[in-house]
Amino acid sequence: MILGPMIGGLLVASSGGYLFSFGVPAVMLFISAILAFLLNTPATESTGQKKPGMWQSIKEGFDIVKQSSFLKALFISTVFLNVFVTGPLMMGLPIFVKSVLNGSALDFSYVEGSMAVGMLLSSIIIGIFNTKKRRGLMVTLSLLSMNLFFLWFSQSTSLHVCMIAIFFIGITFPATNIPIISAVQSAVDKKMLGRLMGLLTMASMGLAPLSLAPTSMLISYGLTIDKIMAGGAISLIVVNLLIMWKLPALRKME
Repeated sequence: MILGPMIGGLLVASSGGYLFSFGVPAVMLFISAILAFLLNTPATESTGQKKPGMWQSIKEGFDIVKQSSFLKALFISTVFLNVFVTGPLMMGLPIFVKSVLNGSALDFSYVEGSMAVGMLLSSIIIGIFNTKKRRGLMVTLSLLSMNLFFLWFSQSTSLHVCMIAIFFIGITFPATNIPIISAVQSAVDKKMLGRLMGLLTMASMGLAPLSLAPTSMLISYGLTIDKIMAGGAISLIVVNLLIMWKLPALRKME
């Protein structure tokens, strides 16, 4: 997730081309499959209790979200974040580098590497300081900053400026995710934690394909990727401000 796209860009830019860049991950996946097969994981003992089905677990997760203003604001933020940012940023980044910056695969690896450095640096800083107070305010400001930097990135035409902007975007990712996960783990009953985390994962990872589809449709209709990114950033800024106004529980979370 962090270094993969940057390494991929370097492999494409190398003399081996696409054959080499796809061959290396294929070999690594094959080795990983062999190592996973060799793992000797002991079977878990059955407690005799009937486990709830998938739909029942999802329903119970939604019931928990409905009972908490903090979780409701968090769930809405996660949904809109993936709809307005994941598609335009993750899918549109190589298109942006090629069409707006007139860059190569090597330039794309520089941009991805800048985001990776920002994510890594932010994770280290958060791990060192281990902030346990006013985490909600930190998450809210990180989300707002992410959108502002994303808007700045979409309007940049210089490679160096884009690298700086996406570096700060990378910083905001761990600054948003890590405090949220720790706050959820401390606020939710451990028996229901798995259901809730599964629901949040579904809202983030599951909605990613739904975000990619509108982005590709808008591009096919002739909209440029910089306008799509700017529209997604502005839309999410508006959503965040509405959440701060209507659902202040996320901002006030300790």
